[in-house]
Amino acid sequence: MIKGIAIEKLFGIYNYDIKIPQGENVSILTGPNGYGKTTILNIIRHLLNCEFWFFYFLEFRRILILFDSDKYIEIQKSAVAQLDYTLLSDKDTVDLSGTLQSQAKIALKENDR
Repeated sequence: MIKGIAIEKLFGIYNYDIKIPQGENVSILTGPNGYGKTTILNIIRHLLNCEFWFFYFLEFRRILILFDSDKYIEIQKSAVAQLDYTLLSDKDTVDLSGTLQSQAKIALKENDR
């Protein structure tokens, strides 16, 4: 289960650190029009469906999704026009990797924070 999501520079301007309460049946994401509510939901959907092409077109610097298992997925994007992604699980076993058209690194790791 996802317990939090942090996003740096969504659309080049917005920074979010969203905590999702554990044990709650419903969580509500609110904010003014144009602040990225639907985009945040799409980030989660595309990441969990391994649809990494979505991140090539999205403007952001860093996305971190934290799970209750103390693992997380982190995506970092730079201005270079290549997207390298790797999903790692326990003991650095590669589950999925590849290259798209913009640079980012995606990793699933133990939470060491």
